[in-house]
Amino acid sequence: MTPADYDPFCITAPVDQRLPSDVSGKKFCGSDVKPEKFGLVNNLITQASHYGKLSEVFDGVDVTSPTFSAGWAPPGDFEHRARRHDNCLLIDSRRLL
Repeated sequence: MTPADYDPFCITAPVDQRLPSDVSGKKFCGSDVKPEKFGLVNNLITQASHYGKLSEVFDGVDVTSPTFSAGWAPPGDFEHRARRHDNCLLIDSRRLL
């Protein structure tokens, strides 16, 4: 697809007091794909494992002590949380061909 495969268009919102002032009566423009190009795609579908490993690991523990019926509770809760992210992905463009 190239920019030539799109047609520009504009619409004008109706003038209406119920619409926000930055919308009412304003012109909005964009582009739409030409009908003869609609649906023509060249998507590559492959396994993510071909490009490295993406992971998110949560290591944590929450410990809460009980409250006794007499209204006495030992001090506190204990919480430990650690989150590790591995966002290192290598994309080899030769594999895309």
